[in-house]
Amino acid sequence: MIDENKLKYLIDIALVEIQEYAVKSKIDSIDEAPISKFIKVFRLLKIEAENNPNQINERVLRAIRDVGGIIVKSYDDASFEEPFFKVFSFLSKEITYFDNLEPLRNDFGRGDPI
Repeated sequence: MIDENKLKYLIDIALVEIQEYAVKSKIDSIDEAPISKFIKVFRLLKIEAENNPNQINERVLRAIRDVGGIIVKSYDDASFEEPFFKVFSFLSKEITYFDNLEPLRNDFGRGDPI
């Protein structure tokens, strides 16, 4: 059984760090992609953690894997990198099939709920 409170706590920290990064980086808008996509995915993950902690939507989990790839490639050493990887690590430990999920890749942003 997933510790939903710990997951929500880790997500909240990641969301704060992403938003602070956007402000410090003088990104024109928090709605600017890909930052807006990161926020959307983390918010969806938090909703899933609240509503379905033991059966998190697979598309949300796959989207988290996409976000991880983008962060590694484009946001190395960003302030939100460590909080993100704490969420990623938590999911990897708590959800046995998480490491085997394929990222959404070209499907990112299509379909429900992402």
